[in-house]
Amino acid sequence: MSIFTTVSLYSVGKVRNMGLEPAYLNALDNAYLSLDWNKSREVLGQIGIFVNEWSLEPSLVEEGYIGDLYAILDELDLGPIVKRKIQEMIDKGLATPEDIHYFCNKIEEAGKGRVAQRLGAILHELKIGQRPIPCYILDCFKYLMGDPDPVEEDKMGTN
Repeated sequence: MSIFTTVSLYSVGKVRNMGLEPAYLNALDNAYLSLDWNKSREVLGQIGIFVNEWSLEPSLVEEGYIGDLYAILDELDLGPIVKRKIQEMIDKGLATPEDIHYFCNKIEEAGKGRVAQRLGAILHELKIGQRPIPCYILDCFKYLMGDPDPVEEDKMGTN
């Protein structure tokens, strides 16, 4: 769920209708009205809603899953032009948001569900701690286990 999804959920009243304490609603109102997305994510995290700056795919790209995602897209055969462009992005390190946007659009074209199923099979073979997990997902796990402290950015779930 991206912050934009959260804003959408907020704007249609779903968050407001969750029966939250007034202090959380006031803090969320203030963060939302001032367009402070970091504070919005922080307040939402305190009530068990964990969001990132964008969707899961860019987070996975940033965390080093690009090779896996590229192999999946190659398996789904998006064609030689797309394959070459994505390989060039990988070679240069996916430096720009436009590159990540292009890559994620190709995942969308291939079908997020199809990509997710194949990625799930790859991840199933990994041991816990073998690969990093995006911080906002780790924060969710910690919250569910009763640990309110957010993950530090430099730990990234590899310990």
